[in-house]
Amino acid sequence: MRTHPDAKAMARSLRAALAARSVSLSHGQCLEIVAQQLGFADWNTLSSKLKPAERRRARPKHRDADVRPTGLDAGTVLRRMVARYASLTSYVDTGEVRTRLATSGAVYRVRFSTLYQKPSFFRFSFFRPHPHPPLGHLVTEHVVGCDGHHAYSLVRRHDGAPAERSDQALGAAVARATGISSGSAHTIGRLLLPEVGGLSILDLRDPKLNPDVELDGVACYSVTARSARGGARELWIEKERLLLRRITGARSEELRENIQVDEALGENLFAT
Repeated sequence: MRTHPDAKAMARSLRAALAARSVSLSHGQCLEIVAQQLGFADWNTLSSKLKPAERRRARPKHRDADVRPTGLDAGTVLRRMVARYASLTSYVDTGEVRTRLATSGAVYRVRFSTLYQKPSFFRFSFFRPHPHPPLGHLVTEHVVGCDGHHAYSLVRRHDGAPAERSDQALGAAVARATGISSGSAHTIGRLLLPEVGGLSILDLRDPKLNPDVELDGVACYSVTARSARGGARELWIEKERLLLRRITGARSEELRENIQVDEALGENLFAT
């Protein structure tokens, strides 16, 4: 990116990508996000570096991850993260949701993995144990995805019965999986897929930026906020890559690891 038109074109592309995910930001807000993604404090600072006849790429003076741009707040961090996911060409992760049951105090664990490749390949699989702890060894696998042409949901039960597949709209498949995946299907589906509706991370209320934290040796932003449905949430977001690593609520914790982005994935990975 070398000139004002280049920067503004990036902002227009970002705004269009977010609009496809039902996230509405103004052109000015997208300009601010573009500037901050490039390491500048704001659009005015970046704009001063970009002259119409400039021949070389303007670079910020400070690239250290610990340097916090002036005026950075929780809302900006969340908007930058959502914009980052909208720009990805591919995404891979593994993770787990841990929920402490109110009745017994036991921890209920749902393991999951995600594969995504733009524009229309998606596979989210999760393993749901029987909710009664003595039967927790009985695990059912659920998959929601799209093979590039057809969206589907798939269930493989613990008793070895033939897999049950149903073809349906991808947004509907993710919505059906949200509850039984302890919310993890919607978390990533809402970030990556235009077809997935419902509340967005940008619908969180009263976000607050806390001191930075570290997860697996990676520096992260910590943002606390209130869910639109009530209840406190804390998000840990990688500072360098702007990728979501952890969400905690009153009794639950959703963790994502082994994240890879923008790498070519074979189409065979998305077959049922």
